[in-house]
Amino acid sequence: DGYAQALSILKKKKKEFERLAQGLLEYETLTGDEINKIIKGQKLSSDDEDNKKETKPSLAAVPKTSKKPRKSSESDDNSDK
Repeated sequence: DGYAQALSILKKKKKEFERLAQGLLEYETLTGDEINKIIKGQKLSSDDEDNKKETKPSLAAVPKTSKKPRKSSESDDNSDK
């Protein structure tokens, strides 16, 4: 039964989930290495925190917009009549 198996895993790994939740509350974002350290109960070193501060935020790809004005269509011209 999938439900029983999931429940069993959650009960067995409760401490790890709680550590991860606390780490996410404290740092908001974590790398894979940081997640592994937190789950194992290790403290994040100051080097890990310094590297986070130096990381530039990623920029979302936003298409450039045209600076040319839109040509009005005939239907727009006829709407005034």
